[in-house]
Amino acid sequence: MAAGHLRKKVPTGHGLSFVAYEILGSTNDEIENIKRLESWFFEIPPTNRTADPKQVKQWDKEWLAGELFENLPTDEIVVKVASGATKQKLGVNSKCPNWALAMKD
Repeated sequence: MAAGHLRKKVPTGHGLSFVAYEILGSTNDEIENIKRLESWFFEIPPTNRTADPKQVKQWDKEWLAGELFENLPTDEIVVKVASGATKQKLGVNSKCPNWALAMKD
């Protein structure tokens, strides 16, 4: 989020904070990790969950129109697999995880 904020025409750095997204190396499902992060008092970003690819397309349209996460200075949204077991099966390549997709403007 900091990168998106600092790319603004007049970046101030005002209002930036750390937001936890995941626990690296964890094999737990994403929901379990989010609950653990919350129990450790980390700020957790708003997330949307669905099993419907059409809903992902709708959220992307809303984000591009500035209607989704409008209070966050984001430069992309990320679609990812929530299951820890599926993440392990999909693995990673030399540049990124195979279980996540960054959707940029």
